[in-house]
Order: sequence, then structure tokens, then C-alpha cells
Amino acid sequence: MTQNETKGIKKMELTANEQGLALRKQIEAQSMLVAYSLGVEIELTPELLENATAGVDIPILKDKEDWRPGIRVEVGTKLKHYGITYQVLQRHVTQADWRPEKTPALFKVVQGKPDDGEVLHWIVGEHVNVGDRRKYDGIVYIVVIAHQTQAGWQPPNVPALWEVDE
Repeated sequence: MTQNETKGIKKMELTANEQGLALRKQIEAQSMLVAYSLGVEIELTPELLENATAGVDIPILKDKEDWRPGIRVEVGTKLKHYGITYQVLQRHVTQADWRPEKTPALFKVVQGKPDDGEVLHWIVGEHVNVGDRRKYDGIVYIVVIAHQTQAGWQPPNVPALWEVDE
């Protein structure tokens, strides 16, 4: 890296070798993401995602916008997909094959807070905590072990996670 002085301000410039190395890292990272999307098992690290998107102008999804591929999302961002609200668990750039309902490592379902006495319905993909109450097939259940709900794990099917609210 070289330093140039312009009106008392130090400016850092990449040498040709450093530019080439940065471009090589970006191309390698993008190649790994393509391989991952084709089913190759690759650990997606924040550094890999950062390298893959270096120098690329990617729009940032704002809270409560609809999910779509090709948008950078930050941890905690809430978004909508097919009428369901999700919260982002890991910073990433959305991809068509990483839809919220298919990637619980990246998104969790968020239901609104129930009104006093109201019980929310059980849904797939929601993180529930001990003591949360959910209604399934007209019966109210209480969570006894925190978990993320999954298809097949409906309250009557997994008594280790749920108790009937008497």
C-alpha cells in the first residue's frame, strides 16, 4: 500500500499486486458461493460473503420490506415473505434458494405479541421459549423446552416439548 498526501490528507492506494490479490479473493469467494448453491458442502463464513460482495453495490433491505433475492440483510432485520414476518439471524445477501421458510439458520418466524389472554396459533419455523402458549387443533399448549417449531413437531406429536395447558 502506498500513501499519497493531498492537501494534508493521507490517502491509501492499493498497489497493482494488492489489487490483483483483492480481485482474486473476490473471484474465489464468488466461485465458492456458486459451488455452495449447487450443493457442494462449504462453510459460509462472514469473511467469505464479504469477499464475494466486495466492490459490488448491493441494496440493503430495510425493516418490514418484502424478501427478495440479491439484497443485503443485517442481523435483527424483520422482513415479510408470503405474509409471514421473519427476523434475520445472520448477516448475508439473500439468494433465491435461501428462502426464509427453507433456511432456519438464517431466519426465524416472528409472531406479534399476543393481546392479554390471547393465545397465538402454532406455526412452523417459530422460535418458542419456555412458558410460551400456542393453540393447535383447538387445544392450548405450553412450551416446556425452548426450540424452533418444525413440521412434524406439532405439540401432540412431541410431548417432551409441550404440555397441555389445563
